[in-house]
Amino acid sequence: MENKIDVRIRPAEKDDLVRLADLSLQLGYENSVNNLERRLEALNSSGDHVLLVAESSSGSVIGLAYFKKHKSLFVEESLEVGGIVVDKDCRGLGVGKLLMSKAEDVAKNWNVRTIRLTSNIKRADAHSFYRSLGYEHPKTSHFFIKAL
Repeated sequence: MENKIDVRIRPAEKDDLVRLADLSLQLGYENSVNNLERRLEALNSSGDHVLLVAESSSGSVIGLAYFKKHKSLFVEESLEVGGIVVDKDCRGLGVGKLLMSKAEDVAKNWNVRTIRLTSNIKRADAHSFYRSLGYEHPKTSHFFIKAL
């Protein structure tokens, strides 16, 4: 599938925070602009995180992708897709595919050979999307979480 919309991918900026909060909500995470600003500042000081936005030709931010380096004692480093979302009105136009191709560029730049991600069990459309890009679901682990 070719991109059906003219977009450019660029690093997220402070001016994008209101839009990032909206996209975060579409992904299922309610965040205030203040919380996102604080987190973005912390991430920008690290070389192990990348936050990109997809910007339409009209200047609107229509998607975001967050990547981080996954380090482990037991396996080689990998790139983890920490979050990716395309505005609900722009899905199916190739924006997500373009953002995921940037994940591969970042992984190559970091000299890692594996990309990993998690996706909520309820997001069947997202699962189909990832499979269409060649991602596999090996079903080797369960994800656990405990709020403190």
